[in-house]
Amino acid sequence: MYITSRSPRSIPKNTDGSIDIWFGPEKPAHVAESAFIQTVSGRNFLVALRMYGSGTEFYDQTWKPDDVVKVK
Repeated sequence: MYITSRSPRSIPKNTDGSIDIWFGPEKPAHVAESAFIQTVSGRNFLVALRMYGSGTEFYDQTWKPDDVVKVK
């Protein structure tokens, strides 16, 4: 599944403007459908980011995406 800036669904933003995307075989009850990507139970998965933009923050590394964090 892909989530893009052109996706018809809107991902809820946190108060600081960031977003949380959840991965797992089952969606937690508190997570919006638009912020969830289903994975296959018992199998590893790969997260890949394709970044576009005119700002230099990504290229000069003053902005970096957070690490993927395992939660229970």
